[in-house]
Amino acid sequence: MKELLHGVYTDLFKLLPLSQLHYDLLKARGLKENEIKEHGYGSLPISDRHKISKILFDRYGEAALSSIPGVYSKEGKYGDYFTIFGGTGFMIPIMNINRQIIGIQVRLDQPSSKTKYIWLSTDSKKNGTNSGSPVHIGWGQILLQLSIHFWDRVIPYIH
Repeated sequence: MKELLHGVYTDLFKLLPLSQLHYDLLKARGLKENEIKEHGYGSLPISDRHKISKILFDRYGEAALSSIPGVYSKEGKYGDYFTIFGGTGFMIPIMNINRQIIGIQVRLDQPSSKTKYIWLSTDSKKNGTNSGSPVHIGWGQILLQLSIHFWDRVIPYIH
C-alpha cells in the first residue's frame, strides 16, 4: 500500500507543480529556493482536477484510486468520474522514514479561523478513503539521525 500511495502521490506532485503564487508565499515565509525544491511542494488548483484524476485513473485503475486519500468519484452528466478533493492551496508531501510520500497536507489559500491546513482525505466521499494522520519525517541537508526509545533503552538509528 505504501508503494501505491507513494507512486500515485509522486505522480500527483509531478502533474500539479508549485505555482508562482505559492512559490512566492513560501519565499515570504523565509524558505530558500533550494529548500522549496527539496521539500517538493505542489499546488492544488480549483480547476481541471478531473483531468489530473483521469491521467491517474488511466495509469493506476479504479481499485487503486479508490484506496488513495484525496481522490474520490463524483457523479457527472455522463456518469461517475474521479476527481481530487480539497480547497485550493499548496500541497505538502508527508513522508515516511523511507522517503515515500504517504500523505498530503494542503495549506489553504483561504483558511478559516479554525483551519489553515487540511489533510487530503476523502473518507466521506464515494470511492474515497481516510488519510489517517501519518507521521511526517522531515528531511534536510544534514544526516538524519533518530533514536528509537524503548522503556528500558535507546537504540540509535541512522539512515
